[in-house]
Amino acid sequence: MNNYTKSAVVKFLSKYGKMPMADFGGGRKTTKHWEYITFPKLGITQWEIYDLEGGTKTLDLVKETVQEKFNTIICIDVLEHVRDPFAVARNIENALNLGGYALIIAPFIYKRHGQDYFRYTEEGLKALFNNVKFISEENYKKRIDCEHSAIIIKKCQI
Repeated sequence: MNNYTKSAVVKFLSKYGKMPMADFGGGRKTTKHWEYITFPKLGITQWEIYDLEGGTKTLDLVKETVQEKFNTIICIDVLEHVRDPFAVARNIENALNLGGYALIIAPFIYKRHGQDYFRYTEEGLKALFNNVKFISEENYKKRIDCEHSAIIIKKCQI
């Protein structure tokens, strides 16, 4: 994660972050990936796509449904690693409380890394979601850097 992405997450959480919060695909990090936010201290529930050991809840976000509800969800650099990103998007929509917000960030132009399937424009990210309102903010409207795209969604009655 680069400094632009870190900054976008911090700005999003300061404006829209409201407990309970979840990090979809956050899981156990082997690097200092999220050290600057210290998620455990914030009490953010971390859902991992892969079955890893550690202090996170594990769930296949493609095949299973998250039963808990959250006011805030972040999903950072995850959707490129799943074969069915539409299923993960449905999980995010279903897990958001009415009026809740989610920040979705995914690579646009980025080197291949790990199990890697997709790249996204803002329009591509928006196409994954059906029953949400897209929040237009200048900070997130354009790519947060030349390598990533980002959207903010709000769960509304449609």
